[in-house]
This record gives sequence, structure tokens and C-alpha cells, in this order.
Amino acid sequence: MAVLPEFRGGIGAALLSAAVDIAWTGGARGLWATARREALGLYLRGGWQVVGPEWHKPGVGPHRFVVLEAAPSPLSPTGPAVPGVD
Repeated sequence: MAVLPEFRGGIGAALLSAAVDIAWTGGARGLWATARREALGLYLRGGWQVVGPEWHKPGVGPHRFVVLEAAPSPLSPTGPAVPGVD
């Protein structure tokens, strides 16, 4: 996902929230994304965790991988885990 600079200020958060809701409704147990260094706050505010080292996406700039685990289910007090993520 990317939002043009002149439209930033809430659209990205709304799109990300909608995508997460759709994923959880569809049964996803975890999500991953690549985030521009400058956009990490958007993901962190949404409960995402940064994993791995920073890397450079050609033509775009510095990025990090981010992951989000599904919220614990009332049926499973520990909730699901994302394989390979500590």
C-alpha cells in the first residue's frame, strides 16, 4: 500500500485497518508487510512489530518488514502465533 504525500494523514490508517479486518474475517492468523522507514509509526500504532534489518527498496528507499499476529481468541487464551516470529 502507498499513499501519495498530498493525501497522507489518515487514509493509510483507514486502508490498513480495513485490510486487517478483512484478513481476520477470512481466517488469517498473521500478516506481514514491508513498510517505509518513515511510515513505521503507522504500523506500530496498529500493533505491528518490526522484524529483521532495514533494507533498501530500489527507487523507494529504506524499508523494514513488519508483522501482526491475530488477537487472542476467546477459545484460545494464548491466541495464534506467526510461525518463525519470536
